[in-house]
Amino acid sequence: MENKEIFNTVVTLIARQPWVADKVSALSHMLYDECKCIRSREMLIKIISEFLYLSKEEYSLKLENIVKEVMGEEGVAETAQIVAMAADASSDSSHEILYRLKFIFVKEGWLNFPGVASFGSAFKRCKKTGRKNIIVVDDFVGSGQTVVSRYSELVRVFTQGGIEDFSIKFKVVVSTKYGLKHVRDAGIDITAQCEIDKAIDDCFPSELAEEYRSLMLALEAGLSQDYEGTELPSLGYGGVQAAYCREETNSPNSVFPIFWWPIDRALKLRPTILHRALGDG
Repeated sequence: MENKEIFNTVVTLIARQPWVADKVSALSHMLYDECKCIRSREMLIKIISEFLYLSKEEYSLKLENIVKEVMGEEGVAETAQIVAMAADASSDSSHEILYRLKFIFVKEGWLNFPGVASFGSAFKRCKKTGRKNIIVVDDFVGSGQTVVSRYSELVRVFTQGGIEDFSIKFKVVVSTKYGLKHVRDAGIDITAQCEIDKAIDDCFPSELAEEYRSLMLALEAGLSQDYEGTELPSLGYGGVQAAYCREETNSPNSVFPIFWWPIDRALKLRPTILHRALGDG
């Protein structure tokens, strides 16, 4: 492959997605060392070109919009608690969003911000304060499975605990349209500031999408299929084919693993344009 072609490809991508400018080495490795055919390379270029990328500034604006949504509901300051989607105290994106929302809510006048660090603590907080309108927050929803399971568990605990007239809503920054449909089909109230398509199935004609899925699976075959008990989430966790990243943050596992899975089939480290701690599942 001529250096001129590589240069032109990378420059064109940077013009479309400036965030890849400091990832040229990893990008070139993926496109020109790991891609064994032109079609695979074309597919990855198209997917990267349409990535939803949120800068720190854009993310802050999305959080402010969530606060406006919540504060726009009558009586919320007296009856609601803001709950992280996290199951426990382990590092989680929902802890970050809860912490950042705290500042924005206080700035907007909600001085006694009732933040709860894990969804499992919401019932205890309700019993203590009487706040039974639960607003669960998180950064990203992929398949929607976690939202449905959190909702079911909250309903079970509150019902068995004798709490009446409670409500549960979910508010996230970004969600796949697939995940939103799954959650809403379960009768759950959820809003997202940004909605993204499946980056293959929803973005290309069916015949081309079928070819691209096969090409992506072939690329994934060059990666280790698991790492210390964490399985490679083929086509993104739940097969949701997410093309999303946020500036300087852990990649969701719903994103195609070719962009962030750090171990190749030979069990060697590979350069990646995105990053994720594999201990996060």
